[in-house]
Amino acid sequence: MLWVGRGVDKFDKVFLELDRKSFDHFFNIANSFDNRTTLLENWICRKEEEYKRRVNLPTKALNNSDEILYRSFDGPRKKAR
Repeated sequence: MLWVGRGVDKFDKVFLELDRKSFDHFFNIANSFDNRTTLLENWICRKEEEYKRRVNLPTKALNNSDEILYRSFDGPRKKAR
């Protein structure tokens, strides 16, 4: 369902692998929550908006899943907030 019509062109093929990694990390975390259906709906909506706004290929630094990016960028700063 999430991957229908994806990976047709070279640009989307790069993002497709990132989106799959992101979904795998998300699913492993969200599956332990009772409200995982709501979490999945929110993730899909966020990814749809992100998909619409893509105009450039990701840099090497951003070529990771959402979870890895969160742990390296936002995670350490969360304590300071």
